[in-house]
Amino acid sequence: MKKLYTGLLAFLLIHNINAQTTIASEGFENGYSFFSVFSGAGAFQSGTLAAPGTPAGASFAAQGTYGQVLAPPTTLQSPAINTTGFTNIQISMKVAAFGLTAGIGLDQLDRVWISISTNGGGFYQDILYVTGATTNNSNWAFTATGTATSAYPTSTVVNAPSSGINLNGPSTMTITNLPSQNNLLVRVSANAGFNERWIIDDFKVTGDLSLPITLLSFNVRLQNDHPVLKWEIATPVDGFLYEIQRSKDGNHFETVSDVMGDAITTQFGYTDPAGMEGNLFFRLRMTDIDGKITFSNILRLSAGKDQVALFYPNLVRSMATLRLNEIDTKGVTGRLLNMNGMLIKTILIKDNFQLIDLSGLSPGFYLLSLSNGKTFKFVKE
Repeated sequence: MKKLYTGLLAFLLIHNINAQTTIASEGFENGYSFFSVFSGAGAFQSGTLAAPGTPAGASFAAQGTYGQVLAPPTTLQSPAINTTGFTNIQISMKVAAFGLTAGIGLDQLDRVWISISTNGGGFYQDILYVTGATTNNSNWAFTATGTATSAYPTSTVVNAPSSGINLNGPSTMTITNLPSQNNLLVRVSANAGFNERWIIDDFKVTGDLSLPITLLSFNVRLQNDHPVLKWEIATPVDGFLYEIQRSKDGNHFETVSDVMGDAITTQFGYTDPAGMEGNLFFRLRMTDIDGKITFSNILRLSAGKDQVALFYPNLVRSMATLRLNEIDTKGVTGRLLNMNGMLIKTILIKDNFQLIDLSGLSPGFYLLSLSNGKTFKFVKE
C-alpha cells in the first residue's frame, strides 16, 4: 500500500509539473467534437498538399490524421467553457497557410483570428490575428517554427515574415491570461482570397488546476458489524487521492485503503473489512494533483450504545468535533475554560454534530463545560 501510494503521488507531481490540464480541445478528426460552424463552411482534409500547391508535400494535419481547411469566410463557435478552478489559463492552436495553385499565398489582408467572449456571447473581442506577409503571397506548414502570442485582453496582430515559403511562419497561436469563469466562449474565424486557405488543427484550452478538495459531507455508521464510510465532494476532478485512515485513540492513524477520484464521481464509499470492537476513529487524508495534502474532520464510531456525548480528539491541533444527541442539543451552550477556571469564550451549540475551531488557543489543558452538565477535558497542542 505504501509503495503504491508513493508511486501514484510521484506520478501526480510529475504530471502537474510537466503539463497543464486540458480543459477543452478539438482535433478536427473528420468531424467536430467541440466546435460548431457559426458561419461559412469548412472541410476536413487528410494527407499532404499536392503540387503545384505551396508548400507542396505539407501535411494537412498537425496531429492525428485530419486538419480543418477553412473555406473563407468562416467562423467556428465553441460551447461555453468552464475554466473555474484553474489558473494560468491559455488557448493554443496550430495554423498553416496554403496556396492551392502555383504562386499563390496568403496576403496581409488574409487573416485567421481568435475572439473571446466573457459575458456569455454578448460581445466578442478579437484577441489574436495571424496574417500573410505585408509583401503578400506567403505560405508555411504546421512544422514552421514561428509563434504568435497575445495576453488577454490585449489585441495583437502577427504578420508572416516574408513572401514565399516561410520556415519560421507563425504556426502556433497562443492566448494567455484568460479568466477563470464558467462561460468562456471562443470563436475562430478566417478570410482569404481565391485558392488561398488557412488550415487549423490541435485547438486546446489548458490551465493549471487549483481547485481544492471540498467535502460536502463525511459520515460513518455501523452496518453488519462493519464500519461503513461515505463522503461527497463538491466537484469531481481526475487524479485526487483519498486515503481512508483509522485509529483506536483518535491521535495515531494508519491508512487502511485508498480511492482515486475521477472526472465524474462525487460520491464515494468504503466498508472496513475489520470487525468492530470498542471505539474506532476515521478520517480522510486527501491529496490534490499538485501534491497538497488536507485532512477531513475525525469521526468516531463505538460498538457500544453510549454515543450520547462525544468530544474528540483529546489532543487538538486546530479542529475538534462535538457530537450530542438531538435532545442534548436544544438550548445548549458551551463554556471554554482554562485549567484555572478562567472563561476563554462561550460557544453556542447549533447542531448535534458540530466542528469547533480551537486553532486560536495557546498550548495547554482546557475544559469544555456544557450547560447540560457534560464536561470534556482536552489538550491543545
